[in-house]
Amino acid sequence: MKKYLQTSLKWFLTIAVFQFVSVTDAAVRTDAQGGGFLGKTLMADSGQFDGNRIRDDLENNGMLVSHRITGHSGMEWPKGSHKYINFASGIWIAGKVGGDIRTAVGEYGPEFVAGPWGSESGGSEHQLYIVNKADLADPLASDDFQNWPADLGAPWVDVDEDGVYSPMPAGPDHPDFVGDQVIWWVMNDGDIAEHSIFHTLPLGVEVQMTLWGYDRPDAFGDMMFVKALIINKSGQDVDDTIIGLWADPDLGDAGDDFVGCDVDLSLGYCYNDGADADYGSDPPAIGYDFFQGPLVPCEEADIADSTNTDCQPGSPGGLAYGTRHAGMKNLPMSSFTKYINGDPVYSDPNDAIEAYNYMSGILGVGTPFVNSETGETSLFVHADDPNNNTGVGDGVWVDSDDHASGDRRFLMNAGPFTLAAEDSQEVVFGMLIARGSDALTSVTALKVADQLAQLAYDIQFALPESPVTPNVTVGTTGDAIILSWDDGVNAAESYIAEDVIDKLPVPVAFDTTWVTDITFDVSDDTTIVGPDTTITSDTTFSFIQVIDQIDTTFEGANTSFTFQGYNVYQLETSSGQGAKKRIATYDLIDGITEIFDDVFDPTYGETINRRVQYGSDSGVKRSITIDTDGLNAGIPLKTNRAYYFAVTTYGYNPYGIPRTLESATSIMEIRPQIATTRGDAVTSSGTSSIDATHGAGASDGSVRAVVIDPYAVTGDEYQVSFHLNADSSALVW
Repeated sequence: MKKYLQTSLKWFLTIAVFQFVSVTDAAVRTDAQGGGFLGKTLMADSGQFDGNRIRDDLENNGMLVSHRITGHSGMEWPKGSHKYINFASGIWIAGKVGGDIRTAVGEYGPEFVAGPWGSESGGSEHQLYIVNKADLADPLASDDFQNWPADLGAPWVDVDEDGVYSPMPAGPDHPDFVGDQVIWWVMNDGDIAEHSIFHTLPLGVEVQMTLWGYDRPDAFGDMMFVKALIINKSGQDVDDTIIGLWADPDLGDAGDDFVGCDVDLSLGYCYNDGADADYGSDPPAIGYDFFQGPLVPCEEADIADSTNTDCQPGSPGGLAYGTRHAGMKNLPMSSFTKYINGDPVYSDPNDAIEAYNYMSGILGVGTPFVNSETGETSLFVHADDPNNNTGVGDGVWVDSDDHASGDRRFLMNAGPFTLAAEDSQEVVFGMLIARGSDALTSVTALKVADQLAQLAYDIQFALPESPVTPNVTVGTTGDAIILSWDDGVNAAESYIAEDVIDKLPVPVAFDTTWVTDITFDVSDDTTIVGPDTTITSDTTFSFIQVIDQIDTTFEGANTSFTFQGYNVYQLETSSGQGAKKRIATYDLIDGITEIFDDVFDPTYGETINRRVQYGSDSGVKRSITIDTDGLNAGIPLKTNRAYYFAVTTYGYNPYGIPRTLESATSIMEIRPQIATTRGDAVTSSGTSSIDATHGAGASDGSVRAVVIDPYAVTGDEYQVSFHLNADSSALVW
């Protein structure tokens, strides 16, 4: 089996379901210093990422978050809440050709156009391609699955290794998935008419974009990841190239935001000034992270710097295109800058020089940013943690030291480097959202989530699969709700997911010998076996050290998550916003009950060890009858009132970080009511049982049927038979 993608990098992706909004641009390109730009008709296409708790409007022209589709902020979080966290965002590329600055940016409008460099028409092949992992079950239902543009560079799995994309079900091949939703598109900046933001000539780049996310209940459900493959098609070197991530993050109310960065994490972020009119007293924080910056040669200073691990002798080097490159390093975030809507000094850039200045870590007017706490210049604006801020003069440089909260934009950048003719660069970054108990603990939560995201990148997103969400059937009476999930339980309860992050303990033996006449072993909890009084100076000790933290040497065997049980939740809203209560847990009878783990607690603003699963060796059940309101003091359910429930599957890995994985939360709106087509359930009630009559055979076994939904009982007779399977190795029914 072979996997194909641009420049042979192994990538797995995720995409969102979208709605087409197509416009046709008839733009005539003019020659630009021998570039030979041709007249083209190109299609702009918009779509939507909605693969987890983020809903994001985007376009295939550099606008990763687009306000142009709806007229309001382009990113909603949580999905379905009608609360918005990011107005607009895009990727910026700037560099110098012959000493002149050129740009290709996605801001409030695009300087990119759809399609690969030199494309002749704006056909449908230049669209956003959106696929979901669920499409594997019904690949014919997805046009994008069937028409996946492998020939343009979209990553795919060549199952039959013939080099030709032959999609399922007629063939064996499929798009390459890393998460649960993937979007892919290609764009270029060759249309000079589209360079209307900073009014430069085209850089001459083609950019292949992959965007993906994970539908999980943990922190990964609040992240989007992006890979950009940037190819210089101009025939000329682009010197002093800088790649920027630009954002206008209106976090709820646009007028009360602050920004900052964490240099060690390569993280730039936006947080609220206290409570927010939209998000309330606990507004989230949003951040961007460069997980993989541009790949550049190591310099002497890098080798002398022991903290620069990529450049140390014997190091495999920086990462790009799925492989390590000795003698090379990945550039981290090189600067973080802010500007403020309406500010006379910290203003939006008006031309290419001002834009390039901001991308270089200085003000648009060309003067440096000055740390108001130290008086020193800085490329990283507000790099101190706002949780440590006590006011002006405390040595902690935060946004509020210099300006009142307001409508912020920021640019986080990586560079400069030379993008040689026909050369390419691959960068990977992410957008992350986290929520604490208030604006400041949300920043702490964001940094914790960012470290998890970094770990995912470090293993090239080979995350263990989440458990399967149960297929729930709903029944109701006038005052009760009946949930059952018998269908598809084999997939849920046979869940096993290999975990390449967390390894089995690696024994390390220490043997100190004086005289070998007596040997005492040490158990795996490092307790010496044998009475202490027998230990003398002529004793050999053999110690086994048990590693209980992540094995970063990757020497131990992989571990696995396996099925452990089901959780039933009641929620306050259909979006998951508001209160959430676990009303039942049904787990295996195997001695594994309550599961504790280290998690970030928003109340305390720090990581604590707490209970995360509430098993009790109850035994697995696949149904529940609910007749009380768990969110309202257990009062009886009311007829025709909307209630919100979800059933999840959870798995367990005693060595895992985290130790438990849970399936996505599929929220159901249910109203207790009696359907008009139903008669009275006079012969059975919910949870009643029916004993079977043993009609034949000598077995002393018995069968008992349990009624889940009395209104679904048909009155028919059923027969249960037992027999050996085809090879007589097991008894089946």
